[in-house]
Amino acid sequence: MAAQPPHDPNFGLPPEEVPHDWEFNIGDDTFKRVVTVGRSNLDFLARMEGETATGGDDQKWMEGDSKCGKTSLELRDGGEIDEEEARKERAKRLKAAGIKISDEDILSDDDESKKEDSDDSDDDSSVYSASEAPNGPGGAANEEEEDENNMLDNDWDTSEWTMQEIESACQTLVRECELKSSKKRQELSIRMLIRLLDRHQEAVAYIEKVSESLLNKAFPGILVDGIAPEALNLSHCLAALAPRFADSFSLLGPIARVCKILTNEMDLAAQLLQWRYKVRRLKRELYAIKDDIAPDRWIRKKMTLNMKSDDLNKKWRQMHDATHSSSVPPDVTLSHLKFLLALCTPSNTKHASENRDEVVKKHGLLPICLCLKEVGEDYMDPVTLDSASVVSNRTGSTATVSLGALGINNMGLIYPHQVACKLVLQISQERCLLYPLLRARIHEGLSKILAHQPILPAEDICMALDAMDMIGSNALKSSNVAMSEEDYVAYEQEKRSRLFHDENYVDSDADDCPSDVEDEGEKAIYRRETRKAIINLLVLPSIVSKLTLLLEVPHAQIFLGSVMVLHKFASTQAYNHVLIEIISLAGRPLEKIVENLPSGDDKICLACLNLLKQLSTRQAGRDGMVTSKIADMLMPLISGQDATPSKVFTLALNVFVALAQDGVTENVGLDLNGPPPKQVLYDDLLRIFTTPGSSPTVSIEHLLDLKVMNFVINFLVRPENTALYFNLTNQHKQMGAIILHRIFLHKECCRTMPVGPAMQYLAYNIQHMFTFFMEGHFGHTTKEKLIFFGSIQGSCRGLAQIAKYSPDGDMLVMRKIGDMNIYKEIEELLSFPSVRMDDSYVPKIECSDAAARLVGSIARVPVSERNPEADKESTLSLKDDVDNCLKTLNRLIEQMAKPLMAIVHGCPSKSAVANATSALANLCSTNATCDALLDMGLAKIAASLFPDKPSILEGAKGMKNIEDEIYDVQARDKRDNEVAVLLDLDASAFTLVASLCRTPAGKHAVQTTGMLRRCVERFHLDSGVKGVDLVVRGEISGVFAKIANTHTIESGNAGSTNDYILNPNYNTVRILIELVREGGNTLFYRRSRYWATAALAELCHDTMRAVPLIVKFGGVVEFSRVIKGFKEGRTPEPLLRPALTGMFRIAKYPLGGYVGKLFEEGMQQPLVAIASNVRLRMDYADVLDRTPLGDFAKDILFCMSEAKLHSGNGGFGGMGEDDSVGEVKRMEETKWDKDRVDMWKEMGVNEDVVVAVQGQEEEEEEDYGEELEEEGVDEGEEGGEEKKAGDAIPLDGTYASMGVSTMGSLAAELPNESAECAQTRVSKLDAEDPRFRNELRRRKEYYEMGSSYRLHRGGEARKSVTEKGTKSSD
Repeated sequence: MAAQPPHDPNFGLPPEEVPHDWEFNIGDDTFKRVVTVGRSNLDFLARMEGETATGGDDQKWMEGDSKCGKTSLELRDGGEIDEEEARKERAKRLKAAGIKISDEDILSDDDESKKEDSDDSDDDSSVYSASEAPNGPGGAANEEEEDENNMLDNDWDTSEWTMQEIESACQTLVRECELKSSKKRQELSIRMLIRLLDRHQEAVAYIEKVSESLLNKAFPGILVDGIAPEALNLSHCLAALAPRFADSFSLLGPIARVCKILTNEMDLAAQLLQWRYKVRRLKRELYAIKDDIAPDRWIRKKMTLNMKSDDLNKKWRQMHDATHSSSVPPDVTLSHLKFLLALCTPSNTKHASENRDEVVKKHGLLPICLCLKEVGEDYMDPVTLDSASVVSNRTGSTATVSLGALGINNMGLIYPHQVACKLVLQISQERCLLYPLLRARIHEGLSKILAHQPILPAEDICMALDAMDMIGSNALKSSNVAMSEEDYVAYEQEKRSRLFHDENYVDSDADDCPSDVEDEGEKAIYRRETRKAIINLLVLPSIVSKLTLLLEVPHAQIFLGSVMVLHKFASTQAYNHVLIEIISLAGRPLEKIVENLPSGDDKICLACLNLLKQLSTRQAGRDGMVTSKIADMLMPLISGQDATPSKVFTLALNVFVALAQDGVTENVGLDLNGPPPKQVLYDDLLRIFTTPGSSPTVSIEHLLDLKVMNFVINFLVRPENTALYFNLTNQHKQMGAIILHRIFLHKECCRTMPVGPAMQYLAYNIQHMFTFFMEGHFGHTTKEKLIFFGSIQGSCRGLAQIAKYSPDGDMLVMRKIGDMNIYKEIEELLSFPSVRMDDSYVPKIECSDAAARLVGSIARVPVSERNPEADKESTLSLKDDVDNCLKTLNRLIEQMAKPLMAIVHGCPSKSAVANATSALANLCSTNATCDALLDMGLAKIAASLFPDKPSILEGAKGMKNIEDEIYDVQARDKRDNEVAVLLDLDASAFTLVASLCRTPAGKHAVQTTGMLRRCVERFHLDSGVKGVDLVVRGEISGVFAKIANTHTIESGNAGSTNDYILNPNYNTVRILIELVREGGNTLFYRRSRYWATAALAELCHDTMRAVPLIVKFGGVVEFSRVIKGFKEGRTPEPLLRPALTGMFRIAKYPLGGYVGKLFEEGMQQPLVAIASNVRLRMDYADVLDRTPLGDFAKDILFCMSEAKLHSGNGGFGGMGEDDSVGEVKRMEETKWDKDRVDMWKEMGVNEDVVVAVQGQEEEEEEDYGEELEEEGVDEGEEGGEEKKAGDAIPLDGTYASMGVSTMGSLAAELPNESAECAQTRVSKLDAEDPRFRNELRRRKEYYEMGSSYRLHRGGEARKSVTEKGTKSSD
């Protein structure tokens, strides 16, 4: 208490005794005024309550000396304990525990008062004085003590004392404490001295002046002849003064001497034991040299050994003799402990940390540990013994053990044990002292106290739990449980590096080593030893089991303390022990924790929640609790109509979310004053669902398995309260949008969860946050800005996910956008900033990316275009399907097309460009919308994505050889950059090109702008990432399927699209067949496989060029696998259609050239099964604009049967590919003479067939001559030139016949022809015309034989393919 200034008019009076105005009427003299008021109060009390001797307040004041310092015990929660009721309850517990209680243990307060009231009693048998009785929490004096102080002030007025009188009084009182004529006088002297210190600053100055001499007298440094009685008595006075003078005492260094006194007995015992072992060796050595030294010398040596032994034995006996001064009475030991406690308490001194270190260094933990271990030494489990007796551990005999033998009095732990617990609590606050605390086995003494919970009051158990919690907290910081030994070494090295290079780095482990350990190497060793001590000494199953048993105690504070300590232990290497104990006994402890989760005490709720979350940080803990049916325990807390808004619902959902985590997560801290559970749940959901990798997906699947995902969504959107969104804070609104987006990234959630409230929430968030977006209110901190922009992006992408994967999601989202009228908001979000200096440039670009994705997902695409890889074909006709989409597409094109094209043209974000391109591709999904977008300039925008240089593939015609340009660095760099640009293109760019090829205008634009060339080149480039190449090639296959067989002679860069696609230098057909052949059932593979099959089917229309190549590279085999897989359920219906189409084109090859391959693959039965499938016809009977699949199968079967019929018994059905093709070639190249006819007959060919083919060939030759005459070509001259030059004359329709020398310049060197010449000679002929087949055969031969082809059919100039070689696509 601070002293009042000397100028205060009330100087010398207690603060509570300030006179009132009416008191000054009694008189000006303070002493007379106080006496008059006091006596009037006594008279009033006597009149109101009877005579004072019968129990009035004056009697109570007169008994103040005997009850000095006693206070009622108080629980941690603040509730006072009735001593009498506590005794009765304690007697019942002790009786139930099997401990016999003697009459001395249950003395009433009256008996104790009578014993202590005797003025003549100088008996010191009472170990502890009244002033040393245990106080309540914080040591606050109760009302009784205040009354005693008031009475002392009234009886002893020192207000007019001079400084000399005050100092003399202090000296007299200290001398009285030192002499200790009687215990009562000593206690009264201490109280009077304290009151003097409270009232007079002079008394404080005097004690500070003589403090050094008092400490030297009370704590002698030399203990050879024991301690003087005066010094022992003075220790009580210093223990009472220590809290007031802790600063000055700390500077004088008394802790070392106090610890030496406390450890004197142990030190002497160690010396005695060491000497007894040492003296035996010395005596043996002495007897061994007896003959080598003089007898007198030998006798002196022996006498020296005996004298030292006698001296040690004498000291030991004297120390344990109560009448000798060497023995330290127990009350003095208690005063020493109280003195140390006062100097280690931070509220008393600023040197508390240094004092704690000093106590540990001077071995002060040893007496503390021994004091704690004395609790219950003779106590054994009463379950195994008779209720009336306990077996003594020391003697082995059966005897009645009193509470005193257990270190327990009639109200709990005796005072020395309580002081020891408090001292441990103070020392354990220093993290650097954890290692010596563990080595001293302090936790074992605390666990002994916890084991005696049935016979101890709650406040003692709570005190031990406090100390254990502090030790566990330091162990948590020093254990590094998440690190292996190698990781810990790497962590230490990284920390040292940062400490050396970074001046601002603060080491979080700077306080984990004592101050005298300065070297980094020594610190590493100390930390490593601390970790070992934690594992080997602290985190033991025995201690964890005792803590778990406390969960059954029906006391709030004990339950809270045990949960807190278990949480600390679960954060260290004791995790497995805690988990085993929690889920043991069929999950009974786990059930107790869950039962207390909805407790009315917020601290208990948070402690239980954090313990369960800590156990959920590892997969073993989550699996164990789920196996123990924790889901069934928690489900009643989250189910019910009114459960969502409740606090219990939030707590239980927190546990479910923790159970759904994946992998090993960080330890969960325990902060009883932390954020509310609602905020914690938002933070946990955001952390779990935004973790990189696959963990969010696994967590969502766990929530679905636990059947609580619906409750999570209800917590976020509250469907029962539509106005909830506006009651949330902005932070919770934004976090909810991000979490919902992450949840709906899982397709199963889109399909099974109710999406209506979620769409409403996300649409509200776009509308609400857009206002802040336009005003520039993004938040103040970086985290707030990140969450703000993330909420806008999450809202757009969440709606996109719902539109894409929910049933009828695009219609639902489009309708919700229309109802909320947020078209303008989405349009503005598409407008990305053009100024890079904007602080929010990057997040705004990401918002544009998200908005583009939303537009692409809600743009309705015809079913056949949307899911070509689906299992079933659309049951709608193409006209109805397009009509259903036009309204939505036109609405989006009107407002969103231009911002999307602006993103494609100028946005620097590749992701935004990809999403905008995909959105534009969806908007082009019908002919009408495609033409509308082409009119808006979409073709140029799409062409700007591709490099505009000619052929960039090595080895292509028109490309320089790499050796020729090795020194042309500029050309090489340009080529490399163009290749890199082409490889970086997203698949959506090729999807857009495929959509543009829907109409003739789009096909013309794709050809004229060079996009087709780029598609062919990218189709053959390899990026090194198989998945990327698979997707890109699949989309390019869609381009081929839609643009194949297109001719634009008047264009500047291309004639026939097949000239690019079927160019032998590219091997496009082979790669397409590989796409069909590759295995896998992923979405991207199925889509790529479909478009590759469709491209091959369309290319088969070019009968003479494409069909032989497709057959050669195994196209028939792959088509047959697809068709056969339909019967087995492996082939979807959309994929079956192009396969049947391609197979039909191959079967219609002239003269049935490849029908034999169909027979070899055994296609009869699969085709019959498809043709006779009634379901295929009935399911799509209403679809009139699509040929049934069964009709394709029938046509193929007809072609096969017709070819077999025409070929006779030995027809082409039995020939291989080479045989059939070879025979056709020979029939074309030779004239029909007798030798040739005989050869065919010998081969088994039907004579009728030979005659028919001969006549047909002669007709074709005549027709060909007529055609040459019509074109103005003289056949004779042509033949003459051939004979003279001997060079090959290419066929009509090839590059050479058009005057083209290189592939890249096709049509660039063509003469200007009229529009009538836009069609080639082949396209003008009818398919049944023999000239058509003749022309196709010639083109086929040209492309397969190259320059070795000879038009002349006879003579030495004609050579076989085998002699001249072939130039194939290989």
